[in-house]
Amino acid sequence: MKQADVFAKSPAVKRHKLSRTFILSAFITSACFAPLAAAATYEVEEVTSNELAINVFARSIDNEGNALVIAQDIYNLPIDLSLIDFDNATIIANLTDVDAAAAGNPNNADYNYLIGLIRFGSNGNSITSQQFALYQSFVNNGMTDVRVKGFDEITTATNGYTFGSETVANYIFDSNTVVGSGEGLFTKQSYTTAEEVEINYVLTDFVRRGFVQLNGNTVALPPSETTLGGFSEAYSINQNLQVVGTSSVRMTEQLVEAIAICNDDEERGDIPLDVCYYNLVLGGAVTLSMDRRATIWQLDAQGQIISTQTFPLPFTPEAVSETNSDTAFYNAALAINDQGIAVGETHTYYLDRELKFNSAAMFRDGETIELIDKADYFPSTAKDINNNNIIIGTGTTQINGTSRTKFYTYNLDNDELVFPTDYFPGSSSIARDINNNNIVVGEGEVEFDNASTRRKNAFMYDMNTQVFTNLNDLLECNSPYSIVGANAINDNNVILANALVNRQARDAAGELVLFSDGSEVMTDQIITVKLNPIANGVIDDCTTEEDTIPERVGASMSFSFGALLLITLLGKCIFWRRRQRSIHKSSL
Repeated sequence: MKQADVFAKSPAVKRHKLSRTFILSAFITSACFAPLAAAATYEVEEVTSNELAINVFARSIDNEGNALVIAQDIYNLPIDLSLIDFDNATIIANLTDVDAAAAGNPNNADYNYLIGLIRFGSNGNSITSQQFALYQSFVNNGMTDVRVKGFDEITTATNGYTFGSETVANYIFDSNTVVGSGEGLFTKQSYTTAEEVEINYVLTDFVRRGFVQLNGNTVALPPSETTLGGFSEAYSINQNLQVVGTSSVRMTEQLVEAIAICNDDEERGDIPLDVCYYNLVLGGAVTLSMDRRATIWQLDAQGQIISTQTFPLPFTPEAVSETNSDTAFYNAALAINDQGIAVGETHTYYLDRELKFNSAAMFRDGETIELIDKADYFPSTAKDINNNNIIIGTGTTQINGTSRTKFYTYNLDNDELVFPTDYFPGSSSIARDINNNNIVVGEGEVEFDNASTRRKNAFMYDMNTQVFTNLNDLLECNSPYSIVGANAINDNNVILANALVNRQARDAAGELVLFSDGSEVMTDQIITVKLNPIANGVIDDCTTEEDTIPERVGASMSFSFGALLLITLLGKCIFWRRRQRSIHKSSL
């Protein structure tokens, strides 16, 4: 059974708010309509990580071209036989060879059944089932894939790593430095009830903790409030080894009372104390009942934490009283540049109310400073900041009576806020990343349909030329790929993106699936691709006489992968260039 190994700015800025009139003028000056020949041509390179799992999502790319990906439902997972009840009548009825399966040698059909059984328990938050994480992270260097292990460990029960702890890596600085967050190691805890029934519980010490994987070693980034394991997430790191994220700093009174009930033997009932605590966690205790604050962890060259700084809310919450219950508020730093300026999002005060809605924010000099005028765009967030002090993010506004999310660029040095023209006025768009060449990538809706989910295509926006481009227009004609989202771009302008393809399905062991008549079972899948610039490339002319934009192009189709959703369609400005695409669907 294969298991992947582990691999190893600026002067002071005043708060700035702009009127809707200025923002609309920026729409007019932005260019969705520049000639296609002005953009670079890209070629598609599939990363080998796509062979690891059902769906593989783009995450981050460094300047060396190392790609960080998130794999969903990876193949060839190890089974802990001690947690399978091979005397259970239902399990016996569904296995073709019980003895072989119990001995650890299941045939392909039985292996798939057992994996499905374990996944069902994991997805249902069972505390007595083996756990399989939905997501794992890998670094691809163009030839090999090395797992970011997070807090997973080697155990005898699985004869290797457990793959039970979810690991979501968010950013790769270089091949030796990755930041993210993950669950703690799941371990078995045996308990005998008052009725002499023995139960094996499967628990973890924390459900989310930030980490840095530095030279192959995982460095935990704990919160200051660690009750029930606490909560922390890490999102990015700069060259000075400043890591940004969010961490729990305080429990609400309601959570303190709930923990007191667990600590009371009579109130708790016939369950272990750790199980009572874990049930609180599964009920959302650490996310709903703990204050979380934007955090910067300063590391030394060996990866040790030198200092931890948290940032306040931009308002002072009302004191707890009989009429005002204790409430947990949140903010988070999502990115940081080499000047140490962090950006992200924060709960806010608006219209004389404390609101649990996010507002784009900068975290600097111990202060939390909101960036966008809430009267025009709210909620909002700041996704990234480059070394030129350019912030990108999104803000929500009303267009023809409907809420639409629009991406923006914000220059800290001159306080210029621009919401560029995207696919069309009613399109929602999200900026994901900006490089130091001031090129932004993300995705936006390209369908006029008023459905709740509309197809999306990836885009590139060049601030230097104010050109907004559908990335699919930069590929060769008749490309088999539909680029539905762009998550990252490095300083060589290499883009890491999500593509939708239609390919033969694979089972839990990674084997190709066939119908009973021997024909192939085809399925839509999300894969990760690199888009590499072609030197002196020329845009292919894919136009035809029919390339006049219709009122609506194509039929709407959607595809959901849990919390991850992207939707695709060919982009349009004044006219669109036709490509022959057989698939249009969704993903993250």
